[in-house]
Amino acid sequence: MTYAIISGTGMAVPEKKLTNTDLAKMVDTNDAWVVQRTGIKQRRIAVKETAVSLAYDASQKAIEAAGLVPSDLDTIIVGTFTPDQNLPSAACRLQAKLNAQHASANDVNAACSGFIYALKDAYCAIKAKESRYALVVGVDLCSRFVDYNDRDTCILFGDGAGAVIVQAADAPGILAVTARADGSQGNCLELNADDKITMDGRTVYKFAVRTLATIAHETVSKAGIAMKDIDLFIPHQANARIIESVADELGIANTYVNVQDYGNTSAGSIPIALDECVRQGNVKKGQHVLLASVGAGLTWGAAVMRWT
Repeated sequence: MTYAIISGTGMAVPEKKLTNTDLAKMVDTNDAWVVQRTGIKQRRIAVKETAVSLAYDASQKAIEAAGLVPSDLDTIIVGTFTPDQNLPSAACRLQAKLNAQHASANDVNAACSGFIYALKDAYCAIKAKESRYALVVGVDLCSRFVDYNDRDTCILFGDGAGAVIVQAADAPGILAVTARADGSQGNCLELNADDKITMDGRTVYKFAVRTLATIAHETVSKAGIAMKDIDLFIPHQANARIIESVADELGIANTYVNVQDYGNTSAGSIPIALDECVRQGNVKKGQHVLLASVGAGLTWGAAVMRWT
């Protein structure tokens, strides 16, 4: 039987930092107000960086960490709702930049759930023996679509990219991946006619808390373990209050949070946090890791792995 593991991780964020104090000069807000409601202290904003350049930097680190070269890749999947252009895809641009000439390449748009959706596609390709080495990237430049006159949304979003190598293995690593959607609630979080992010914050908050807990339980059960077996929880970094509520509901003490540093980087959120955990030594071989996200669509998903 063929199994799938994550063998390398990487991340990249823009140089520019936009603090809450900086935002207070642009819109009616202040640092204390933002931190109390979101936990965010700063976010990274792309100036010279592009979606592909950030994806490339993160991918290079993940490929190196896995001990591979780009020509080893069979598959490239990029989760993003902010490609640099509609055609060709960000994944195809990334493939060319990496010179990964043997890899198929496509984008997945599931907003903040984009990484989980892309991970599921890679996991299925590995299990079906259609791919041996897959590069999965989550990248979004949310600042392109932020209305800096809207205090309720402009405080939330930042830019960044994270990447992982998913590869075939003889022993289990990724135990289960689940993805769900409810398009009937799409108007809760969308781009308006001016291509600016609009959100019904209260509805999305309640939906996120309820849905993340539900999908976590479902995926942990599918993985054949219990919630008490989870050693590390890495949720989508949207809001510290959401993260705290879900972690409390699941009874997981070891929850990784970096939303204070990057804000909501959408599809980049989970792989950025995962890479930080790996490089800081926060996840050890044999430990069970739970990932979970919710985003526009509305979409949501989760993954459980035994770290190898």
